Amino acid sequence: MNDSTPAPQPEYCCYDGQLTREPVLVDEVHSSSGAGTCVYACPQHAALYSGPQSGPRLGAEHFG
Repeated sequence: MNDSTPAPQPEYCCYDGQLTREPVLVDEVHSSSGAGTCVYACPQHAALYSGPQSGPRLGAEHFG
C-alpha cells in the first residue's frame, strides 16, 4: 500500500460478526426505498460467498 491509498475502513464480517480490518466486499443489498448497503466478510470467510444470493443474506445461524 502506498501513502496515497487510505487504509480500508474496518467492517463487520457477515459470517461471524467479528470486526475485520481487511474487509472484502461480498454482496450489495439494493433497496427500493433508499440507499442499499454493502455486505462484507473477512478474508477467511470471503471464499464462502460465490456471488449474489437470493433470499435472506444474514441468517441468525451466522451470529450464534
